[in-house]
Amino acid sequence: STPGEVAEEWLVMPRMAIRTNEQLRFFTRQQLVNNQGTLYEIRVSQNPDPTVRADYQTVRTYTELELNENPIPYNQYNEKLISLNSRAGQTLYIAFVKVYTQPGEEENGDGWLIDNVQLALECPRPSVTLNPDPIEATTANLLWNGGVGNYEIEYGEFGFVRGTGIPDTSTTNSKLITGLTAGTKYDFYVRKICSDGNASEWSPAFLFVTLEYGARCAEPIEITEALPYSDQSNTLVYGNWVTQTTPGSASTCGGTGNYLESLDVVYRYVATETGLISISMNPFGVGNTGVFV
Repeated sequence: STPGEVAEEWLVMPRMAIRTNEQLRFFTRQQLVNNQGTLYEIRVSQNPDPTVRADYQTVRTYTELELNENPIPYNQYNEKLISLNSRAGQTLYIAFVKVYTQPGEEENGDGWLIDNVQLALECPRPSVTLNPDPIEATTANLLWNGGVGNYEIEYGEFGFVRGTGIPDTSTTNSKLITGLTAGTKYDFYVRKICSDGNASEWSPAFLFVTLEYGARCAEPIEITEALPYSDQSNTLVYGNWVTQTTPGSASTCGGTGNYLESLDVVYRYVATETGLISISMNPFGVGNTGVFV
């Protein structure tokens, strides 16, 4: 081999008519663990003669790092989806082309393994624009746009890498998840399953934050230690989750007025004996504060 020489290896699919919302789907992996500098290209040609390489146009190029994205190891298959909607109405040859530029005289470059190649109508990717509702300290009802259907969900603490989170499924455009940690940031992803072997792309990560204990009447800060008890905090941590829409209900901790109209924190203490209890608050100079018992 000559330094700077470009080597190409081609694999061409049979000629196919491209439909509206057509998508190329295939599973792929590499052979070598380290980055060899190989490029992997998808090219298309309308020429009835598939051997005229000059007529092929590149629609997608992957580097080795892009072909098996972190955390997927080099020797594990992963699926790629490429939209061909801009080519609707055309009759195409689709080629998989491995390209390697020799840095020296020794032949090098990685391999390209491809499996389960198909053309399928694109499965629409769901979008997430709504905050979970309801959201509590340890549970959240995730919501997304996409209508009734089969969905896969993955969630985990903020910043987790997709593929390492907690998987789940749903047959509607919502999912109640439990076992979360109070006051914690989470991400979740969702994709739609249109049929066997035809799934949408994953939605972008959507961030949500579980409530702190004390933010709602139903999940107060429990005072379980012996009196006297004291706590120093800021109601900004807990937000304004106590509503005034149903006076006297559990949502207002039994209140009938506007005592809890703004930022609140809820405590609960169950007395172990009959007697008097003194409750006081130091607002540290902040006005318009109070205690409701």
